[in-house]
Amino acid sequence: MGPRFLRRFTKSVTAPYRGFSEEDLQKVLHDESSNSPEEGWSLASRSQFTEVWRKHCPNETVQLIKGFLHLPGVLPEDVVKMIHDLELRKRWDTQFPVIDVLEEHPTHRVVY
Repeated sequence: MGPRFLRRFTKSVTAPYRGFSEEDLQKVLHDESSNSPEEGWSLASRSQFTEVWRKHCPNETVQLIKGFLHLPGVLPEDVVKMIHDLELRKRWDTQFPVIDVLEEHPTHRVVY
């Protein structure tokens, strides 16, 4: 499965990018701040520096996963760079041994 197939597949199953609305932001902020079992969140794992939470969403094929990291002595700006700089991320993130940029936009990238 190469990039050409993925590009065709991605374009055939995804809607055009419509931007991130204020309503989208409020939903993300709500999901980020809530760990309530009543809202479907369950603790998946916890360690000294991490927590991972899951939420099954009815009528969705994927579940939400969020994580919290406590990184003493590491600046938030450095964490953002480690995640968003794709060449740097390839060096430490074993879940992304190959990162293909499918689309490049002024405000975001679509990666596989």
